[in-house]
Amino acid sequence: MQMMCYYYLVRYVYYKKMLNICFNYVDELDICFNAKESCLLNIGNTFNKKLKNLQLNRLDICWFDNIK
Repeated sequence: MQMMCYYYLVRYVYYKKMLNICFNYVDELDICFNAKESCLLNIGNTFNKKLKNLQLNRLDICWFDNIK
């Protein structure tokens, strides 16, 4: 159980780091992400696990389990 919690924490930190890299890159290009029009999709072994929302410009980006 403790190993699983650590695994989800590592994944969360990885996602957050990846989002920050993308945000910094588009900021240099003077492009804006719209957090209200964005979503996160979790695929793979953890597709059915509830992960903490990430933030972009202090707005939550929510996780979804399907694509429209």
